[in-house]
Amino acid sequence: MTIKPASILCSALLCLAAAAPASGIAHSNPSALFGSAAQTNAATRTVVLTAETRSVLVESGETVSFRAGDRTESWTFLEAIGGRSVDLSLLFPNLEYAKGVRVFIQPSNLFTGG
Repeated sequence: MTIKPASILCSALLCLAAAAPASGIAHSNPSALFGSAAQTNAATRTVVLTAETRSVLVESGETVSFRAGDRTESWTFLEAIGGRSVDLSLLFPNLEYAKGVRVFIQPSNLFTGG
């Protein structure tokens, strides 16, 4: 019987996928799936949140500051080729007006070669 390298790789990936949720790795910091907190001075722009704000469009790899009242928080969005979205309150649970604001992460030309 001959074992093909592709079969070994596939089996290894299945084992890793099955083990990750059991170890708590997959759920320890869900906001990390979308990037990471950043210094405000690294932001390329600032979005002012109000009670009427419902969505924000950002680009993969972009660092954006979000201001609500006298508080400002910044985030560098993950370089994702396919794009995705996240509720801003997952990234900043204590930031006023963040709940219910959908952040749409668009693919960047830098990472897609466009």
